Amino acid sequence: MNLLRNVDPATVDPATVEVIRHYLVSAAAEMERTLVRTAYSTIIYEINDFGLSIFDRNLNMVADSTGLPVFLGANQYAVRNTFEHCDFGTLEEGDVVYMNVPYWSGAHTNDGVLIAPVFVGDDTVAYVAVRAHWTDMGGKDPGYILDSTTIHQEGVLVPGLKIFRRDQPNEDLMRLLRANSRAPATIMGDLHAEVAALRTGRERVGELFVKYGTPTVDAAILRILDHGEGQARAALAKLPKGTWEAENWMDNDGVGDDLVRIHVKVTIGDDKVVFDFSQSSGAVRGPINLPFAMTRSFSNIAFKTITTPHEPTNAGQFRPLEVIAPPGNLFHAVYPSPVFTIWASVVGIETVYKALAEAIPELVPAASGGDLGDPGFYGKEPYTGRQVWHQTNAGVGWGA
Repeated sequence: MNLLRNVDPATVDPATVEVIRHYLVSAAAEMERTLVRTAYSTIIYEINDFGLSIFDRNLNMVADSTGLPVFLGANQYAVRNTFEHCDFGTLEEGDVVYMNVPYWSGAHTNDGVLIAPVFVGDDTVAYVAVRAHWTDMGGKDPGYILDSTTIHQEGVLVPGLKIFRRDQPNEDLMRLLRANSRAPATIMGDLHAEVAALRTGRERVGELFVKYGTPTVDAAILRILDHGEGQARAALAKLPKGTWEAENWMDNDGVGDDLVRIHVKVTIGDDKVVFDFSQSSGAVRGPINLPFAMTRSFSNIAFKTITTPHEPTNAGQFRPLEVIAPPGNLFHAVYPSPVFTIWASVVGIETVYKALAEAIPELVPAASGGDLGDPGFYGKEPYTGRQVWHQTNAGVGWGA
């Protein structure tokens, strides 16, 4: 999967590059509108618990929609891990792959990622992806799981399988998902909303390549990614250089009573920024462990805050960022560690900001509430036996 080099990136005029860049950003926004208008679940259309992205043929993210900040760039790692770890065969036009293994997707089982190729003729020119929270995936408890001790208590795992083949649903996989969910109609409704968003993305991105030609769009994407990197490096050059450390503590892991240490060492150098979580707690028994892709994602938020906060997101902006968390660390969960609440991300980013505040307080937001509320109720109507289900998030806000 190599970008075509039929056109030298330098020969694509800046105006065309900007038109293509804004077209891609608009296409991601249109994907988002499609999802929000057709989703079944309030957690999608009210809470915006989703992330949608567009990728070049090399799986570099070139456009990202709004959604949960913690998903900033997360699809980049989910999509690459899907291609690296999963065996789903050759992708054809109209295929959609579904993967929700947390260690690869960077989120809990309910936040699986759907990936579809974009074709122009027989050429795969790009990919589109969406993740959104599904209400229930058959974990040990309805909805949210607060005290799991193994990944196998957190819902059915799908290691990258085609859920649509040539625009036709894979009924075998859908039956499996419905059979393992307490809310089968809801998750199927949200699935089809996500597939509609992917279809929108396929159409818009495909139209772009047809209009300008594949070599020109490929070359423009190279310019877009390099420009994103340049923006980040220009901001980095203005930052003070040095190393700063900070720590925080979580009250417990949801299962035991021991405090959980979160530590980060932030190094700002001439050519890169390093967030090192190596001295944080090791993996814990409860579900606050983080997949590394989620650690990378919340680190992206902090990095973007101090470099390109007002620019549309693309993968180039994060090239100067290195994130370190050894396997088995709280911030790099490995099988079979539970991860469902992903709570360490909330405190983790606050710890990064705490360290950065020593160096650049004018660029760092004030502390957030440092927690999330997730009220919900589940049961049956006494007269009809119909299942009653409601779940939402009560955010505590971010600092100004």
